[in-house]
Amino acid sequence: MSNAAKAEKLIDSTAVQEAGGFMDLDMRGSFVDTIDAWSGLARLSLDPQNIGEPPKLEYLPRFGEMFDMLGISEQEAGSIFDSWMTYNAFNRVLSGGLWAVIGDIDGEMHIAKSRQIGRMSQNVLGLLNHAVSLDLDELHGAIDTFGIHHFDRHSPSAIRRQLERWEAGDEAVSNVFVVAHADNNGNLRKSVKRAKALIEHEGTFVFEAGSAVDLSKIMVAIGSRERQANRKPAVKNIVIEAHGYREGIALGVDGKYTEGVTVSDYTDSVKGADKIGATANDYRRHLGDEFRIILGGCEAAAGKRGINIARAMSEGHHTTVKAPRHKISGIARVNLQGDTTYQRSKFIRTKAVTYTAGAET
Repeated sequence: MSNAAKAEKLIDSTAVQEAGGFMDLDMRGSFVDTIDAWSGLARLSLDPQNIGEPPKLEYLPRFGEMFDMLGISEQEAGSIFDSWMTYNAFNRVLSGGLWAVIGDIDGEMHIAKSRQIGRMSQNVLGLLNHAVSLDLDELHGAIDTFGIHHFDRHSPSAIRRQLERWEAGDEAVSNVFVVAHADNNGNLRKSVKRAKALIEHEGTFVFEAGSAVDLSKIMVAIGSRERQANRKPAVKNIVIEAHGYREGIALGVDGKYTEGVTVSDYTDSVKGADKIGATANDYRRHLGDEFRIILGGCEAAAGKRGINIARAMSEGHHTTVKAPRHKISGIARVNLQGDTTYQRSKFIRTKAVTYTAGAET
């Protein structure tokens, strides 16, 4: 069944009608057309003139119309679309695919193009699923309060429950799960599902972030919410699922360039103060004194010598940071005590490396 057919089936389902979604028939038809129109953007992104430059929202006016019908501002729509486009055909080809081995760049482009169409269709269907299941305020709340861009990572019912819990304010925040906007290979799509055991625990809230500034805003929002409820912040775990490397984690995009958190953000005090907006005590003001950070990015703890991003964050925030030393496919398990294992391959798991106040323990 094609993604367009799936969309038609979804919008006509009894469950959608009972959910009281706000989308009318004209809007529903436009969503189905948008999925079909994606193939044009996929072809454009494979134009040699666009090498190294991700496709933009203005290339497809129909996408702009879709966001506009949902009351999503032009600026926010562009940001969401850019997050979706971190998975694009040229990224897949240039990252070293089959053509690098067998010399078949045309064949690899065809594969990458097909995957790009499929991935974007999943993003559109995810947004559609939420649009027909939530009311407009709930949809905007998911974006404005929790930074959600990749709706296919989340269920509408989970988003609705989380909004109700957040706004009620009587449930203290104890665990924070953050997933990056940037996802160049689609691996983060299942990150929320993989952390189900932690996410379903009382006091856990899920966010998405596209920059170091977004991370800081999340921490500030948590601290403000707890103080408004006359509670002292007491977060235990901050889990950040993002693609990583020894010197940093990738959270989003700014034009052609990756946005994230790097070692230099901590070692360069001027840069760090400006970009992160978080000194050692700043996070403690909003999160309490006992939080630990768990990173789900490849090689964030790589190297026995020098400084990696896990050590830099541990030292910068005077806290415990857990991270993988090797390439991984994601977090396999994390519990309330912060015990963490990572999936290296289908059958191999590895334990986290732990840093405390900058020292490996």
